[in-house]
Amino acid sequence: MSTNDTVLCRSFGGEPLVRMVQSIMEEGVLICTQENFELWEKASIDPIIALAPFDAVYEYSEDLFHELDEAFGNVGDRGTKLEQLWRQAKPYKIIEKED
Repeated sequence: MSTNDTVLCRSFGGEPLVRMVQSIMEEGVLICTQENFELWEKASIDPIIALAPFDAVYEYSEDLFHELDEAFGNVGDRGTKLEQLWRQAKPYKIIEKED
């Protein structure tokens, strides 16, 4: 995995977000929206980024994202079902590039 990967992020409160990896830092993963990432790539405009802790960034799965999003949107599912779904998410693996 590397920069420009699409990832699934767990926000505070358990809301699922789809983001792009802008950079890997010692403290966590710098993420931004797809739109901001494209602006950064095409026009060298500084993207609006956020630092996500490593334990809140997962491999992207479209199916899992839709399940999580549905469970988050249903207030009755925000407890147990949402937690069960997040446990299915695979942690984002950072592979360091060889020199």
